[in-house]
Amino acid sequence: PLLQRASSVAGKASGKRNEFLTETVGKLRVIKTGGYERIWLERFRQMSGKAAMADFKQNLIQVVVSTSSNAITITAGISVIAFSVYRVLEDTMSVGGVVAAMILVWRVLAPLQTACVSMPRIERVINSIKQIDNLMNLKPEREIKAVTRPPARFRGHVVFSRVSFRYTAETDPALVGASFEIQPGEVVGVIGPNGSGKSTVLKLMSGLYQPQAGSIRIDNHDLRQIDPADLRSSIAYVPQIFNVFYGTIAQNLRLASPTALDEELRIAANQARVLEEILALPDGFNTKLGESRTDHFSASFMQRLSLARAYLKRAPLMLFDEPVTGLDFTGDRYFMSMVNALRGQSTIFIVTHRPSHLAVADKVLVFQNGYLRLAGAAKDVMKQIPPDLL
Repeated sequence: PLLQRASSVAGKASGKRNEFLTETVGKLRVIKTGGYERIWLERFRQMSGKAAMADFKQNLIQVVVSTSSNAITITAGISVIAFSVYRVLEDTMSVGGVVAAMILVWRVLAPLQTACVSMPRIERVINSIKQIDNLMNLKPEREIKAVTRPPARFRGHVVFSRVSFRYTAETDPALVGASFEIQPGEVVGVIGPNGSGKSTVLKLMSGLYQPQAGSIRIDNHDLRQIDPADLRSSIAYVPQIFNVFYGTIAQNLRLASPTALDEELRIAANQARVLEEILALPDGFNTKLGESRTDHFSASFMQRLSLARAYLKRAPLMLFDEPVTGLDFTGDRYFMSMVNALRGQSTIFIVTHRPSHLAVADKVLVFQNGYLRLAGAAKDVMKQIPPDLL
């Protein structure tokens, strides 16, 4: 039990240290720009010290166990030899009996010694098996029996029916009893103060979370009965923060449409008004991107890449979460013209704070503190929106 406890403590300490190192690599620029090096080094020093001490205690126990097993084996062997020699001198045991006794003792003690020495390895194997079991016991996003075959292509008919959701049991509900219906091809503006539940609506539609109450239906299919892969293949989602992956610009764009031709990449980039900037780069669409390679690109450039990736997918359901963050007036105007071009082809949700976006919307949803306060035709809702919400 002592060795088991020490191994568990050492494993947890090592895991926390590795998680901290991973976080450090991922947020290295933030640490440098914020001047957090001293604080970060102090945290790392403390974690490294705890991990080193835990490893030391584990190794110490292993050495004690190994040394004790060797001492017991040697002591037992010497005791048998001394006892056998004494019996031989008394003529009550023959030399052959001594040899037989020694062979028998070593046959018994050798496996015991091996078992004691192997205990740390056995403990590590048991812990590894437990971790694999925990991994294999993770529930999938959807139960296989609950999944039904979706249509070949969604039309974009979205219905929320008394949907309520909270991220954790300790937090306030992010959404409470939201109900609305959106017809295929409509443009929907979603507005409200920060933390009112706007982005939560998009995440629920993407299947990233499951509502605790109510139901979400797309084309009369309950979201809980649609395979997440099928659902997300029919959704183009532009988050608030554009995440790039290591690779070229073309490879990042093709994440939305792996079979897209070079000409299609150019068309999507031109629609997002980022084509000229890409072609001005020395390597064009073959320019490398990654966490450490995006510092010299402006936020406007990265945001337009995000829009280009969505345009390339041309999904029946397009979700834009603050899509013009970092864009100037011209970029905003081009985005609205693109929304007008996609009207009727895709159902479009736009989470925004800009009144200009509501001018191109067919319907408007107004959220406040997780509640859907207003919903309906844009021209009717606009008259009722309090000025402080815009």
